[in-house]
Amino acid sequence: PAEDQERRRVLQIERLSARMRGTAVATTVQHELNELLESWTGLATDSTDLDARLERALAAALETLP
Repeated sequence: PAEDQERRRVLQIERLSARMRGTAVATTVQHELNELLESWTGLATDSTDLDARLERALAAALETLP
């Protein structure tokens, strides 16, 4: 979603910087997904809006898998 555009940009810059420095850890897609899900579930929030967004995002991500 558009409201996450800045967060995506920051994450992409961090990942690119780490690769350019040679400090990026080679990860699999599954490993990265697990880390993202752990980060998400670690957020302290009671917002059902965020839960609904996560559910939609996960469903969309699953649709892209072979």
